[in-house]
Amino acid sequence: MTSWIRNAGAAATAGAALAGLGTIVARRAVKGPLPDTTGTIRIPGLHGVVTIDRDAWGIPHIIASHPHDLYFGNGFVHAQDRLWQMEINRRVGSGTLSELFGELALGADRLMRHMGLRRVAEEEARRLDPDSKALYEAYCHGVNYYVSNFKRKWPLEFLIAKALPPPNLGWRPAPWELTDSLVFGKVMALSLCANWNSELVRMAVLERLGPTMAAALEPAYATDQPIVIPGGTVPRSLATGLVDAYAELEPFLAATGAGTSGFSNNWVVDGTRTASGKPLLANDPHLSVQIPSIWYEIELTGPGLDVVGASLPGTPGVVIGHNERIAWGVTAALLDVQDLVLEQLNPENKQQYLFEGTWRDGTLIREEIVVRGRRAPIIEEVLITHHGPVISPAIEGETRALALRWTALTPGELGTAVLGINRASNWDEFTEALKHWDVPSQNFVYADVDGNIGYYTPGAVPIRSKGNGALPVPGWTGEYEWTGFVPFEELPHAYNPASHQVVTANNRLVGSDYPYELGNEWLPGYRAQRIADMLGDRSDLTVEDFRRIQQDVYSIPGREAGALLSQLQGATEQERAALAKAREWDGYLTADSVGGCICLVFQHHLLRAVFGPILGDVTEKYLGTGSSVLAPRNGFFTRAVPFVYDLAKKRDDAWFDRMGVPDITWDSALRTALSNTIVFLSERLDRDVSNWRWGRLNRLGFNHVLGIRPPLDRLFNRGPVEMGGDDNTIAAAFLPLYSPFDKNGWTASYRQIVDLGKLENSLSMHTTGQSGHVGSVHYDDMIPAWREGRYHPMSLQVGDVRRELGGHLVLEPAPATDGRGS
Repeated sequence: MTSWIRNAGAAATAGAALAGLGTIVARRAVKGPLPDTTGTIRIPGLHGVVTIDRDAWGIPHIIASHPHDLYFGNGFVHAQDRLWQMEINRRVGSGTLSELFGELALGADRLMRHMGLRRVAEEEARRLDPDSKALYEAYCHGVNYYVSNFKRKWPLEFLIAKALPPPNLGWRPAPWELTDSLVFGKVMALSLCANWNSELVRMAVLERLGPTMAAALEPAYATDQPIVIPGGTVPRSLATGLVDAYAELEPFLAATGAGTSGFSNNWVVDGTRTASGKPLLANDPHLSVQIPSIWYEIELTGPGLDVVGASLPGTPGVVIGHNERIAWGVTAALLDVQDLVLEQLNPENKQQYLFEGTWRDGTLIREEIVVRGRRAPIIEEVLITHHGPVISPAIEGETRALALRWTALTPGELGTAVLGINRASNWDEFTEALKHWDVPSQNFVYADVDGNIGYYTPGAVPIRSKGNGALPVPGWTGEYEWTGFVPFEELPHAYNPASHQVVTANNRLVGSDYPYELGNEWLPGYRAQRIADMLGDRSDLTVEDFRRIQQDVYSIPGREAGALLSQLQGATEQERAALAKAREWDGYLTADSVGGCICLVFQHHLLRAVFGPILGDVTEKYLGTGSSVLAPRNGFFTRAVPFVYDLAKKRDDAWFDRMGVPDITWDSALRTALSNTIVFLSERLDRDVSNWRWGRLNRLGFNHVLGIRPPLDRLFNRGPVEMGGDDNTIAAAFLPLYSPFDKNGWTASYRQIVDLGKLENSLSMHTTGQSGHVGSVHYDDMIPAWREGRYHPMSLQVGDVRRELGGHLVLEPAPATDGRGS
């Protein structure tokens, strides 16, 4: 979500200014904003006392006797530790980054204004049910009390932001609103529901190759990989029927004047599989590496509630975790809930679009983007059809009028869902809360202290009158309309399954006998298969076993690369040495692995050797390059991996003939990939094969939004650290194939293991630290533990943790005229 700024340089000026401060002043600037975590603060409007105990990791346990006070405390601690992050989060979703960062953020803002996430969030705020609204407003009250009364405790980033050129010394954060909390949920949904990006890739492939060849390059879900809910027939290939879909699209493209052109793991087992006789549940969502972490761990204890887990700064409650009765975890379901719709606009009236032979009036909205350094705002006129907003003006190089139809652009009830999940005490209450979960579609695994386990994929999933959602569709014919949504009761789910376990890892959910179209964006089933293999048929699983599974770096596709390499003979001494290392590799992609490094780099070059000659200038898109600053990648970069191995196993040289590159054979493609692998590793590392360790390439950096240039990089950034694993290992730490071996990637952003037999045995850990203040010991203290696979107890109520309190803060009611100021 902050990749848009990583190549920019405006913060360097502010960094130089900070570097010019005296040593004492600079130290005060870093240490001064650290929040008070001990003592007593008297606050008007509280109903009773709020206690905030922090453990040795800085994780707060908030106790209050009134719901308002509990969520006030939730907002208060988020503001204490993550106020700058919250400011950036709301600006991303609201399209107001340019106000702080100038021209370099304009592309992101333009896309957000055209999508209109904040417009939808404002409507959601108006529709929020009264009980949820009261808790959200209490949260906002907590944030705003801290912002207004502790100005000297604002993070250092606010001082730097004021000094960015041109200086704006009068700038300060606006009050936190309910809409600010809801809009970030939309941003998360966007990062987890990017089918529209894949549609643009398919369109680009179609434009280059035509219907038949484009359909032949669509990666199908492998028939030997796991499905979350087994049963039914073998999954059908998307290529079945795709030729017709491509062919139908060609004339519509011509009519427009264009011509033909997260990741995560979770699993749960019931008591028949565990040593305790009660369920165990694990979850590790894979998200972008950044500092501070996207997650903030917290425990909330109040009337009828004791919930602990990972929260999102800027929003109340716990997103992933457990309460005193149930536990849950989530992975991205990758359902297709987006459609790009080609609109025909009236050349004589920019507000009209064609539908079923008639010009319809759309809604035209004027958006003003304030850009730092410009005297006048940038004006964006956004056309909204009944399909959705036309977003193509914000997509570089796109000349067609593309409207985005997406379930998140209809006001939903996600805020109600999160709070309901936190209070659920059984399966019925849990699934009742999930009925309010509109977007993003997620795979929820569930367990409770009574021994039950379950799985549900909630979300608004459209039913299409025609088509499968894989490609942009013509909007003017009326043939491709949404006719409704899959009923909640018929969405994929299971309760106490006969298998006694549920495993999800962004793999395919259902077989082809499922009556509704859910999409074709599934990721390969490698991680799900490995988890299932490690669970086996054991009946004595423990927390330690789950910890070992979460840390596993065995690479199934890496072994496939090794099998291909074993068929080759080295032409040089260096090639022979590399092939020997690949042959002796055991499949565990550790940071020290030489054979694994060779196999994974070979995999990357094999993809390019096979698909590059066919796709030409579309290769980068096919291997994952996204279409905009807020959609920098697409799912093809991982789906192409099993596809190329399936092709390589068949060794059908005639396939290259059919794809228009008759000079290539599988032998030549493999030789090219090996040669390029040797050249790459020799140039990037050195010529000594024994030094080709995976960790030297797979280096993840924890980068701050302001840490893009010296000297601020040295102040805010941490790492990079050498990592094992990649995108297809359970312990994920990976860098995109289309931009290989950059230090910014994706990983397990949070890990939890919940023992429903003894909740105090439950463990968790996220990537960096609780604090967003660079001067805090909790800014980066989790990095070594996270990298080494260590955990901490989830609950502050565990005896050893309570004895090591890192702070005890009391908030007391006070008269309206009282209160602590700055």
